[in-house]
Amino acid sequence: MVYLSGVTLFRDDAGASDAPLNVDVFVGAALSGAYRTGVTLVGGLWADLLLGGGARFGASLGRVMFAILGRPAFETSESVFAKRRKGVAIGPS
Repeated sequence: MVYLSGVTLFRDDAGASDAPLNVDVFVGAALSGAYRTGVTLVGGLWADLLLGGGARFGASLGRVMFAILGRPAFETSESVFAKRRKGVAIGPS
C-alpha cells in the first residue's frame, strides 16, 4: 500500500485536458489478480474497511474510487459492497 499526498490530476476520464485537481491517493496491489485471491474476499475486506460506523477508514476518506479490470470482477465487487451496505455477511469466494 502506498499513500501519495497532493497528486495533481490534469486529465479527465477520457484523457482530455482538464482543470488541475489536487488529490491524495492510496495505491495497492491487485490482490485478486496477482495473488489469485477471490474477488469476493478482497471486496469484502475493502467493504469492512470503508463501510459502517465501526469501519477503520469509514470517516477518513472523502471519496473512494476503485480500478477493477473486467466486467465479472466489477459486478462481483459491486454486489459485495451493496450487500455489506445492507448488513449482509459476505463469505470468501
